[in-house]
Amino acid sequence: MLADADLRAIRRAKPATLLSELRILVSETKLVVQQVSREKEVSWESTIQPLEEVFERQDRGWGRVQSLNAVQSTPTLQKLVEQGDT
Repeated sequence: MLADADLRAIRRAKPATLLSELRILVSETKLVVQQVSREKEVSWESTIQPLEEVFERQDRGWGRVQSLNAVQSTPTLQKLVEQGDT
């Protein structure tokens, strides 16, 4: 949801849902890094492209949470941002 949804949809989401989505993005990123590290042959298609795509999704999702916090900061959202920064 985070990486693909627009800010209006994210604004309606509960902080617990956003935290769960961030954790999913981190898990996906870790999985791709593990898969790439097992590749025997390094190439753009097998190494760089998968990493670039997964990091872009994670950056986009996290950026949306930070943008929401910048315009609609609440104690709950601020706590979510603090948890994500660690």
